[in-house]
Amino acid sequence: MDASQTRRTTIGVGSYSLRDASLLLRIPYQKLRRWAAGYWYSATEQDRFSEPVVPGQADEMDERILSFYELVELAVVGFYRAEGVSMPVVRAARTRAQQLFRTEYPFATKRLRTDGSGVFSDLADVDAVPNDRLQIELSKSQVTYRELVEPFFRENLDFGQDELALTYWPLGREKHVLLDARRSFGQPIVTRTGTPTFVLFQMCQSGETLERIALWYGLTHEELGSALAYEEQLRTAA
Repeated sequence: MDASQTRRTTIGVGSYSLRDASLLLRIPYQKLRRWAAGYWYSATEQDRFSEPVVPGQADEMDERILSFYELVELAVVGFYRAEGVSMPVVRAARTRAQQLFRTEYPFATKRLRTDGSGVFSDLADVDAVPNDRLQIELSKSQVTYRELVEPFFRENLDFGQDELALTYWPLGREKHVLLDARRSFGQPIVTRTGTPTFVLFQMCQSGETLERIALWYGLTHEELGSALAYEEQLRTAA
């Protein structure tokens, strides 16, 4: 079974395998697995286990399965790492946010956007930030935090009344592609119509013209183009 088939099987039942998430978030699989499932490493002639950054449940095959909230949390972890925030600081920020916001999914809550600078400023009192080097890095992250995180939350996430993420725009709002916890079991869809992007891609691959596909599903050419481009990106990342 290829990666695209695996992705549709698990997304269709409202959850995401690590390979699903790797494709959807465009984060290398091995890196994402370390963040979500932890990993063993050797230190001073002794094997040790590094706990996952975003912990969760495994299925009956002992494979890590992600909920929509956990997928969003890993997207935020990926954002922080891409912006140069070290993993110890990311871990400490998540722990502190969990304490402050009293939620199981601190990186998927709107309060991280509104109160997030407080998370970083409070890290000086958290044991997970143990040395001068991290304190210096923390100060740097604190200064730039709001400037960095505001565009990500504004362009990529919408929140419900409980302040937890409801939708994730993987390419930004202007690209017409959405993952919504309430629609199509969280699989990628065209925003306005709810049409799964994978269905459109399959029709295109079967030889249907873009004009006919757009007509059948009531899509603009821009919407159809965004959906097909998104599916092509997933295959490039596979």
